[in-house]
Amino acid sequence: MQISSMLTAEEIKGCQQDLYSYFETGYAFEEFLKEYLSKMGLDEVEVTQRSRDGGLHF
Repeated sequence: MQISSMLTAEEIKGCQQDLYSYFETGYAFEEFLKEYLSKMGLDEVEVTQRSRDGGLHF
């Protein structure tokens, strides 16, 4: 069973926004995700060059 099948799209977006709000910038969030995915076993994770978009946004 997938969690996404138990939550509405609005609830999923709320969870994403709550997680994202813990980080000062989108760049900090991207760095967190890089570390998280690496620890999950992905071996080719990299954060791309910064641009003016401020990192990941919802």
